[in-house]
Amino acid sequence: HTTIDGRKTYYQTSLSPIVAPDGAVVAAAGIGRDVTALQEAEERLLHSHKLMQYIIEHSNSAIAVHDRDLRYLYVSDNYLNQYNVADRDIIGRHHYDVFPDLPQKWRDVHQRTLKGEIVTGDRDPYPHPDGTVDYTRWESRPWYEDDGSIGGLIIYTEVITERVRMEQEIMKKADQLYIQKQQADA
Repeated sequence: HTTIDGRKTYYQTSLSPIVAPDGAVVAAAGIGRDVTALQEAEERLLHSHKLMQYIIEHSNSAIAVHDRDLRYLYVSDNYLNQYNVADRDIIGRHHYDVFPDLPQKWRDVHQRTLKGEIVTGDRDPYPHPDGTVDYTRWESRPWYEDDGSIGGLIIYTEVITERVRMEQEIMKKADQLYIQKQQADA
């Protein structure tokens, strides 16, 4: 319903027929209640959900949000790309169905996180099926429901392979310079 001043209002109504003794419908009785506040709250909640989904999907980081049963709630495009997820429709699927060969180390990390621990790693090698290895910095952190219980976990991952290679190259050159200096001083 639109009011005279142009505001939209929402009503929940219920109508029931009034039936005469001969079975004829002679009138209708109805009740209605203003549910505008409820409708607006639902619209804000839906907008908030869509905004969160949009932010995560388009993040430059690899992000996956799971529920307590490790089913995907949100996932970034970068996550799907980084881990070469062929079937991109993984929302609602279990993490171990998407990655059935996941090493026990990661399963243990997930369980620790679901118990409330924030678990991190830096310079962790991530071997790809083709034999290449990327280095990652990651964090697995619990998220909480309104009542304070753990609702699931969020995994943040950043590929740092190029940084690790550059650091290794710098160390190699530093070692070479040190050796050259030692030889020159001898």
